[in-house]
Amino acid sequence: MKLFMIAFLALSVYSASAQIKTGSIVVVGFLKNKLVIAADSRGTYKTSRPKNDDQCKIAALSNHAVFASTGAIGYGSGGIGDPVSSWANVKEAGNASDAVGVRTHGKERIEQIADAWVQIVSIDWFITYLFHPEVLDAMEDNVLSIGFFATAEDGEIFSTLRAIVFDGTTFSGEQRQFTTGPFCAFGKVGVYNELMTPASDLAKSEAEHWTISPTLTQRLDWGTLRAIRIADLTAAYEPSGDVGGHIDAVELWDNGSIHWVARKCQCPDHED
Repeated sequence: MKLFMIAFLALSVYSASAQIKTGSIVVVGFLKNKLVIAADSRGTYKTSRPKNDDQCKIAALSNHAVFASTGAIGYGSGGIGDPVSSWANVKEAGNASDAVGVRTHGKERIEQIADAWVQIVSIDWFITYLFHPEVLDAMEDNVLSIGFFATAEDGEIFSTLRAIVFDGTTFSGEQRQFTTGPFCAFGKVGVYNELMTPASDLAKSEAEHWTISPTLTQRLDWGTLRAIRIADLTAAYEPSGDVGGHIDAVELWDNGSIHWVARKCQCPDHED
């Protein structure tokens, strides 16, 4: 009986504190000679736990690749007694890139990394759901996680998009299409859609009032600053409050070099 009570208490502890963390906005800019990604840092726990602003949604992977994620960005373990370990989309993207290695190149390689990530994260989701089926109750639809992948080789940038979906019985990946110029966004895209509609009040106000410091233009071009600005405005105007915190941004150049414009120290950064 004592052993049963101990097991029951442990189960109660981790069931109460296990959490799915959801991300909010990722902006991608397809610019001349490079690609830029900007994302906010807010993680929203889909239960009573408070939001936090230390989440990484961007990662630099091995062999000149970058990754960004929104939707459910990971699982926070309930600690002692929880049979499910913590996992995060950005970390699993790094594992997928390392597993693929350098056997292939360019478009083929980035597609293989994306497919490997789908396999790994689908297993993460299955294990999480097995022990915590309640985590899916708060999800808004059957699309659980979005992963964007890009690499560069020989002056060309290759990118692809995957969605992890749940049909009620199985977790699987779907390849998704996205606009490639000059910007696209994933996650909470209401503010982005307004900004991309020239007749909207927000777009008009932005066109009239946004000015760029000459100091910034000495370091960064308009496209990179615009991607960061879109993420920042989403944090300011998104009514749900699910977007916020520091804006991380990274540039992938067509020669394969990766330049962090803004990065929290804990965001994965693989040095090629």
